[in-house]
Amino acid sequence: MIPALADEQTIERVWRERWGLPVLTPWGTYQPADVEGLALENDGAIVALVTFKQREREAEIVTLDALERGQGYGSMLLIAAEAALAVRGARRLVLITTSDNVAALGFYLKHGYRLVKVHLDLVARQRKSKPSIPMLGESGLPLNDGWELVKLLHGTGP
Repeated sequence: MIPALADEQTIERVWRERWGLPVLTPWGTYQPADVEGLALENDGAIVALVTFKQREREAEIVTLDALERGQGYGSMLLIAAEAALAVRGARRLVLITTSDNVAALGFYLKHGYRLVKVHLDLVARQRKSKPSIPMLGESGLPLNDGWELVKLLHGTGP
């Protein structure tokens, strides 16, 4: 499988299923038209999607969804997005994951990201504008804070 550009309709469909609209981060409130994405397909079905927003030399990974887990699809797309963004001049990648998502933290650490900041009560603030955000994450842990992770491209530190 080779990552391909994701169209706005694909991004919207996955976001509606996985995140709801809009997607909120500390750096923006996003609709599908606001981001770019890469998708992996298997037998005509989307199995993974990464979305991102570039702002000159910094880029944000807005979402990363492996719809079929344990296959390496998330890693494939993250690496492809990093490479595409580096070619376009991005030097710093930033993302947020929630404090309930310990598996995501481990995933990003394995891929060279560094935990640089905890946004206390980030999710509580986001719930004010998006009440559909649950109180507990998939793992049953409270959904309270945001963990900011950063990766500098080309071997520099955070």
